[in-house]
Amino acid sequence: MIFSITDGQACITLNRPSRLNSFSESMYAEIADAVRQVSDPANGARMLLFSGAGRAFCAGVGFLKMWSFSPCEIPQIYKKKPRCGHL
Repeated sequence: MIFSITDGQACITLNRPSRLNSFSESMYAEIADAVRQVSDPANGARMLLFSGAGRAFCAGVGFLKMWSFSPCEIPQIYKKKPRCGHL
């Protein structure tokens, strides 16, 4: 993920073009941190733009990682990160 704030404009660029910018677990934390920074009035951001590197904005969740979990583990992951589906 690439994050910047310039002249009141915050920009988050999903940067996994080889995977069509599908979300990884670490990206959730990075994006949440960036959004917290944007919401801080001291940073001077007045708008937030999401974009994606390469030919796709975002293909959703990276399921290769999800397939490594058992079906019983997946609900536990969402309980730990209840907002990950509402980013």
